[in-house]
Amino acid sequence: MNDNKEFENKTTSIHTLESDLASAVRDENYGKNIIKIVTDQNKKFTIPTIVGNSVVSRRNIKDIFTKKNMLIFFLTIILLGGGGTIAYILYKAKNIQVEQNVIPAEATTTKNIVNKPLIKNSDILNPEIIQSADFSSLNRFEIIAEINKIKNLLVTKKIAPGNNISINTNLNVVQFFEKIRYSGSESFLRSLNNEYSFGLYSTKDDKFETYLLIKVNNFDLAFKSILDWEKFIAIDLKDIFVGDNEVITMEQTSTTTSLEKKYSKKNTVGFVDKILKNYDIREYIKNEDNTDIIYGFINNKYLLITSGESSFIDIKDRLLKENIPR
Repeated sequence: MNDNKEFENKTTSIHTLESDLASAVRDENYGKNIIKIVTDQNKKFTIPTIVGNSVVSRRNIKDIFTKKNMLIFFLTIILLGGGGTIAYILYKAKNIQVEQNVIPAEATTTKNIVNKPLIKNSDILNPEIIQSADFSSLNRFEIIAEINKIKNLLVTKKIAPGNNISINTNLNVVQFFEKIRYSGSESFLRSLNNEYSFGLYSTKDDKFETYLLIKVNNFDLAFKSILDWEKFIAIDLKDIFVGDNEVITMEQTSTTTSLEKKYSKKNTVGFVDKILKNYDIREYIKNEDNTDIIYGFINNKYLLITSGESSFIDIKDRLLKENIPR
Protein backbone atom coordinates (compact mmCIF):
# COMPACT_ATOMS: atom_id res chain seq x y z
CA MET A 1 0.00 0.00 0.00
CA ASN A 2 2.79 2.36 0.87
CA ASP A 3 4.44 1.41 -2.37
CA ASN A 4 1.36 2.52 -4.28
CA LYS A 5 1.31 5.93 -2.51
CA GLU A 6 4.96 6.40 -3.24
CA PHE A 7 4.30 5.55 -6.85
CA GLU A 8 1.39 8.02 -7.01
CA ASN A 9 3.53 10.83 -5.61
CA LYS A 10 6.08 10.32 -8.29
CA THR A 11 3.49 10.23 -11.04
CA THR A 12 3.48 13.31 -13.27
CA SER A 13 0.33 14.43 -15.04
CA ILE A 14 0.47 13.95 -18.78
CA HIS A 15 -1.58 17.15 -19.16
CA THR A 16 0.43 20.27 -19.83
CA LEU A 17 -0.66 23.83 -20.68
CA GLU A 18 0.64 23.49 -24.21
CA SER A 19 -1.16 20.20 -24.84
CA ASP A 20 -4.41 21.50 -23.36
CA LEU A 21 -4.20 24.65 -25.49
CA ALA A 22 -3.56 22.63 -28.62
CA SER A 23 -6.58 20.49 -27.83
CA ALA A 24 -8.64 23.61 -27.20
CA VAL A 25 -7.74 25.05 -30.58
CA ARG A 26 -8.93 21.90 -32.30
CA ASP A 27 -12.20 22.17 -30.43
CA GLU A 28 -14.94 24.26 -32.03
CA ASN A 29 -15.36 26.19 -28.78
CA TYR A 30 -11.67 26.72 -28.28
CA GLY A 31 -12.16 30.30 -27.01
CA LYS A 32 -14.15 29.12 -23.99
CA ASN A 33 -11.86 26.18 -23.40
CA ILE A 34 -8.81 28.44 -23.36
CA ILE A 35 -10.39 30.60 -20.67
CA LYS A 36 -11.20 27.49 -18.66
CA ILE A 37 -7.65 26.18 -18.97
CA VAL A 38 -6.17 29.46 -17.85
CA THR A 39 -8.54 29.59 -14.88
CA ASP A 40 -7.76 26.00 -13.90
CA GLN A 41 -4.07 26.73 -13.93
CA ASN A 42 -4.63 29.49 -11.34
CA LYS A 43 -2.91 31.98 -13.63
CA LYS A 44 0.42 30.23 -13.31
CA PHE A 45 1.08 30.91 -16.93
CA THR A 46 0.80 34.02 -19.04
CA ILE A 47 -2.18 34.53 -21.31
CA PRO A 48 -1.51 32.74 -24.60
CA THR A 49 -1.38 34.52 -27.91
CA ILE A 50 -2.92 33.01 -31.04
CA VAL A 51 -0.68 33.36 -34.08
CA GLY A 52 -2.29 31.88 -37.17
CA ASN A 53 -3.54 28.42 -36.19
CA SER A 54 -0.97 27.99 -33.42
CA VAL A 55 -1.18 28.91 -29.77
CA VAL A 56 1.96 30.44 -28.37
CA SER A 57 2.74 31.76 -24.89
CA ARG A 58 3.80 35.39 -24.76
CA ARG A 59 6.87 34.31 -22.94
CA ASN A 60 7.92 32.82 -26.28
CA ILE A 61 7.00 35.86 -28.36
CA LYS A 62 10.70 36.67 -28.71
CA ASP A 63 11.00 33.48 -30.72
CA ILE A 64 8.81 35.05 -33.39
CA PHE A 65 10.78 38.27 -33.50
CA THR A 66 14.18 36.93 -34.30
CA LYS A 67 17.26 39.10 -34.08
CA LYS A 68 17.03 39.70 -37.80
CA ASN A 69 13.42 40.80 -37.61
CA MET A 70 14.17 43.05 -34.65
CA LEU A 71 17.02 44.67 -36.56
CA ILE A 72 14.77 45.29 -39.56
CA PHE A 73 12.08 46.67 -37.26
CA PHE A 74 14.36 49.18 -35.55
CA LEU A 75 16.00 50.21 -38.85
CA THR A 76 12.56 50.88 -40.28
CA ILE A 77 11.66 53.06 -37.28
CA ILE A 78 14.92 54.99 -37.61
CA LEU A 79 14.49 55.49 -41.36
CA LEU A 80 10.91 56.63 -40.98
CA GLY A 81 11.90 59.04 -38.22
CA GLY A 82 14.86 60.39 -40.18
CA GLY A 83 12.83 60.71 -43.35
CA GLY A 84 10.15 62.62 -41.50
CA THR A 85 12.71 64.98 -40.01
CA ILE A 86 14.30 65.66 -43.40
CA ALA A 87 10.91 66.24 -44.98
CA TYR A 88 10.01 68.70 -42.22
CA ILE A 89 13.28 70.61 -42.65
CA LEU A 90 12.79 70.83 -46.42
CA TYR A 91 9.24 72.03 -45.92
CA LYS A 92 10.30 74.75 -43.52
CA ALA A 93 13.18 75.80 -45.76
CA LYS A 94 10.82 76.13 -48.69
CA ASN A 95 8.49 78.37 -46.74
CA ILE A 96 11.12 80.58 -45.14
CA GLN A 97 11.98 83.31 -47.61
CA VAL A 98 15.14 85.26 -46.87
CA GLU A 99 15.48 88.08 -49.33
CA GLN A 100 18.46 90.40 -49.15
CA ASN A 101 17.84 94.15 -49.32
CA VAL A 102 14.04 94.04 -49.18
CA ILE A 103 12.24 97.05 -47.75
CA PRO A 104 8.73 96.31 -46.42
CA ALA A 105 6.01 97.92 -48.55
CA GLU A 106 4.52 99.58 -45.47
CA ALA A 107 7.87 101.12 -44.52
CA THR A 108 6.89 104.73 -45.00
CA THR A 109 6.81 106.43 -41.62
CA THR A 110 7.64 103.82 -38.99
CA LYS A 111 11.02 102.32 -38.24
CA ASN A 112 11.77 99.09 -40.07
CA ILE A 113 14.92 97.04 -39.67
CA VAL A 114 15.79 95.36 -42.94
CA ASN A 115 18.15 92.41 -42.51
CA LYS A 116 20.21 91.89 -39.40
CA PRO A 117 22.61 94.79 -38.84
CA LEU A 118 26.30 94.02 -39.27
CA ILE A 119 28.73 96.53 -37.78
CA LYS A 120 26.43 99.09 -36.25
CA ASN A 121 27.31 102.52 -37.62
CA SER A 122 25.22 104.66 -35.33
CA ASP A 123 21.73 105.50 -34.18
CA ILE A 124 22.53 109.21 -34.30
CA LEU A 125 19.39 110.11 -36.25
CA ASN A 126 16.92 107.47 -35.09
CA PRO A 127 16.08 106.68 -38.75
CA GLU A 128 12.72 105.40 -39.96
CA ILE A 129 14.36 102.62 -41.98
CA ILE A 130 17.64 100.78 -41.51
CA GLN A 131 18.98 99.08 -44.63
CA SER A 132 21.88 96.64 -44.31
CA ALA A 133 24.32 96.67 -47.21
CA ASP A 134 27.69 95.06 -46.60
CA PHE A 135 30.22 97.30 -48.36
CA SER A 136 33.23 95.55 -46.84
CA SER A 137 33.69 93.18 -49.77
CA LEU A 138 32.81 95.73 -52.49
CA ASN A 139 35.00 98.13 -54.42
CA ARG A 140 34.08 101.74 -55.15
CA PHE A 141 32.17 100.98 -58.34
CA GLU A 142 30.25 98.12 -56.73
CA ILE A 143 29.32 100.39 -53.83
CA ILE A 144 27.95 102.96 -56.28
CA ALA A 145 25.93 100.23 -57.99
CA GLU A 146 24.64 98.98 -54.63
CA ILE A 147 23.48 102.47 -53.63
CA ASN A 148 21.62 102.82 -56.94
CA LYS A 149 20.09 99.40 -56.37
CA ILE A 150 18.82 100.49 -52.96
CA LYS A 151 17.36 103.65 -54.49
CA ASN A 152 15.51 101.68 -57.14
CA LEU A 153 14.21 99.33 -54.45
CA LEU A 154 12.95 102.25 -52.40
CA VAL A 155 11.16 103.64 -55.45
CA THR A 156 9.26 100.38 -55.91
CA LYS A 157 8.19 100.48 -52.26
CA LYS A 158 6.79 104.00 -52.56
CA ILE A 159 8.67 105.41 -49.60
CA ALA A 160 6.98 108.60 -48.45
CA PRO A 161 8.92 111.90 -48.54
CA GLY A 162 10.76 112.93 -45.40
CA ASN A 163 11.99 109.47 -44.43
CA ASN A 164 15.54 108.80 -43.33
CA ILE A 165 16.98 105.52 -44.65
CA SER A 166 20.18 104.65 -42.81
CA ILE A 167 22.49 102.27 -44.71
CA ASN A 168 24.45 99.94 -42.47
CA THR A 169 27.71 99.62 -44.41
CA ASN A 170 29.66 97.21 -42.17
CA LEU A 171 32.60 99.65 -42.32
CA ASN A 172 34.15 101.96 -39.78
CA VAL A 173 34.58 105.59 -40.80
CA VAL A 174 38.19 105.25 -42.03
CA GLN A 175 37.31 102.13 -44.04
CA PHE A 176 34.39 104.00 -45.56
CA PHE A 177 36.64 106.79 -46.83
CA GLU A 178 39.16 104.27 -48.10
CA LYS A 179 36.42 102.48 -50.06
CA ILE A 180 35.31 105.67 -51.81
CA ARG A 181 38.96 106.50 -52.62
CA TYR A 182 39.27 109.54 -50.42
CA SER A 183 41.86 111.96 -51.81
CA GLY A 184 42.25 114.36 -48.89
CA SER A 185 44.82 114.50 -46.12
CA GLU A 186 45.20 111.97 -43.34
CA SER A 187 44.71 114.74 -40.80
CA PHE A 188 41.02 114.94 -41.72
CA LEU A 189 40.55 111.24 -40.95
CA ARG A 190 42.38 111.67 -37.65
CA SER A 191 39.94 114.40 -36.66
CA LEU A 192 36.91 112.10 -37.00
CA ASN A 193 35.19 109.88 -34.49
CA ASN A 194 34.22 106.36 -35.57
CA GLU A 195 30.57 107.25 -34.97
CA TYR A 196 28.92 108.10 -38.27
CA SER A 197 25.73 107.60 -40.25
CA PHE A 198 25.46 107.17 -44.03
CA GLY A 199 22.20 106.94 -45.88
CA LEU A 200 19.45 108.36 -48.05
CA TYR A 201 16.74 110.93 -47.47
CA SER A 202 13.48 110.59 -49.42
CA THR A 203 12.07 113.65 -51.15
CA LYS A 204 9.07 114.14 -53.40
CA ASP A 205 8.60 112.39 -56.76
CA ASP A 206 10.54 109.28 -55.66
CA LYS A 207 13.82 111.15 -55.40
CA PHE A 208 16.56 110.72 -52.82
CA GLU A 209 19.35 112.80 -51.39
CA THR A 210 22.43 111.21 -49.89
CA TYR A 211 23.92 112.21 -46.56
CA LEU A 212 26.98 111.51 -44.45
CA LEU A 213 26.89 112.57 -40.80
CA ILE A 214 30.13 112.18 -38.84
CA LYS A 215 30.98 112.88 -35.23
CA VAL A 216 34.13 114.97 -34.87
CA ASN A 217 36.81 114.59 -32.20
CA ASN A 218 38.86 117.65 -33.15
CA PHE A 219 36.82 120.49 -34.62
CA ASP A 220 39.75 122.78 -35.49
CA LEU A 221 41.61 120.01 -37.30
CA ALA A 222 38.45 118.85 -39.10
CA PHE A 223 37.58 122.39 -40.22
CA LYS A 224 41.05 123.07 -41.63
CA SER A 225 41.35 119.63 -43.25
CA ILE A 226 38.00 119.72 -45.03
CA LEU A 227 38.87 123.10 -46.54
CA ASP A 228 41.98 121.46 -47.96
CA TRP A 229 39.84 118.56 -49.21
CA GLU A 230 37.43 120.84 -51.10
CA LYS A 231 39.37 120.59 -54.36
CA PHE A 232 38.82 116.81 -54.34
CA ILE A 233 35.38 116.50 -52.71
CA ALA A 234 33.52 116.61 -56.01
CA ILE A 235 35.71 113.86 -57.44
CA ASP A 236 35.54 111.69 -54.33
CA LEU A 237 31.83 112.06 -53.53
CA LYS A 238 29.97 112.90 -56.73
CA ASP A 239 29.29 109.30 -57.74
CA ILE A 240 28.51 108.29 -54.16
CA PHE A 241 26.22 111.31 -53.69
CA VAL A 242 24.35 110.84 -56.95
CA GLY A 243 21.51 113.34 -57.09
CA ASP A 244 17.97 112.76 -58.33
CA ASN A 245 18.46 109.03 -58.94
CA GLU A 246 20.83 109.76 -61.80
CA VAL A 247 22.09 106.48 -63.25
CA ILE A 248 25.86 106.25 -63.21
CA THR A 249 27.35 103.72 -65.62
CA MET A 250 30.57 101.77 -65.18
CA GLU A 251 32.08 103.75 -68.03
CA GLN A 252 31.47 107.01 -66.19
CA THR A 253 33.13 105.73 -63.02
CA SER A 254 35.85 103.59 -64.55
CA THR A 255 38.65 106.13 -64.23
CA THR A 256 39.51 109.11 -62.08
CA THR A 257 40.66 110.93 -65.21
CA SER A 258 37.13 111.01 -66.65
CA LEU A 259 35.83 112.44 -63.38
CA GLU A 260 38.56 115.05 -63.28
CA LYS A 261 37.58 116.12 -66.79
CA LYS A 262 33.93 116.24 -65.81
CA TYR A 263 34.71 118.49 -62.87
CA SER A 264 37.51 120.57 -64.31
CA LYS A 265 37.70 124.20 -63.21
CA LYS A 266 36.19 125.55 -66.41
CA ASN A 267 33.00 123.57 -65.76
CA THR A 268 32.58 124.45 -62.09
CA VAL A 269 32.47 127.35 -59.72
CA GLY A 270 33.62 125.26 -56.75
CA PHE A 271 32.52 125.75 -53.15
CA VAL A 272 30.94 128.97 -52.03
CA ASP A 273 29.66 130.24 -48.68
CA LYS A 274 25.92 130.24 -48.10
CA ILE A 275 23.46 130.73 -45.24
CA LEU A 276 20.87 127.96 -44.98
CA LYS A 277 18.28 128.29 -42.21
CA ASN A 278 20.67 130.39 -40.14
CA TYR A 279 23.49 127.92 -40.65
CA ASP A 280 26.74 128.63 -42.40
CA ILE A 281 27.35 126.03 -45.05
CA ARG A 282 29.69 125.44 -47.97
CA GLU A 283 27.95 124.62 -51.21
CA TYR A 284 29.45 123.04 -54.31
CA ILE A 285 28.01 124.64 -57.43
CA LYS A 286 28.38 123.07 -60.86
CA ASN A 287 26.52 125.97 -62.42
CA GLU A 288 24.28 128.77 -61.22
CA ASP A 289 21.24 126.64 -60.40
CA ASN A 290 22.59 123.15 -59.75
CA THR A 291 23.77 122.34 -56.25
CA ASP A 292 25.75 119.13 -56.03
CA ILE A 293 27.19 118.92 -52.52
CA ILE A 294 26.56 120.79 -49.28
CA TYR A 295 28.57 120.50 -46.10
CA GLY A 296 28.58 122.25 -42.78
CA PHE A 297 29.28 121.78 -39.09
CA ILE A 298 26.07 121.48 -37.06
CA ASN A 299 28.13 122.31 -34.00
CA ASN A 300 31.67 121.56 -32.96
CA LYS A 301 30.81 117.85 -32.67
CA TYR A 302 29.12 116.96 -35.95
CA LEU A 303 29.96 117.40 -39.62
CA LEU A 304 27.14 116.92 -42.13
CA ILE A 305 27.61 116.39 -45.87
CA THR A 306 24.54 116.03 -48.11
CA SER A 307 23.55 116.14 -51.76
CA GLY A 308 20.68 118.57 -51.24
CA GLU A 309 19.20 121.25 -49.01
CA SER A 310 16.16 119.23 -47.90
CA SER A 311 18.21 116.49 -46.31
CA PHE A 312 20.62 118.97 -44.71
CA ILE A 313 17.80 120.92 -43.04
CA ASP A 314 15.92 117.81 -41.86
CA ILE A 315 18.97 116.02 -40.47
CA LYS A 316 20.23 119.19 -38.79
CA ASP A 317 16.84 119.71 -37.12
CA ARG A 318 16.69 116.08 -35.99
CA LEU A 319 20.14 116.27 -34.52
CA LEU A 320 19.31 119.37 -32.50
CA LYS A 321 15.85 118.17 -31.49
CA GLU A 322 17.15 114.90 -30.07
CA ASN A 323 19.50 116.84 -27.81
CA ILE A 324 22.65 115.08 -28.88
CA PRO A 325 25.33 115.77 -26.23
CA ARG A 326 27.45 118.70 -27.35
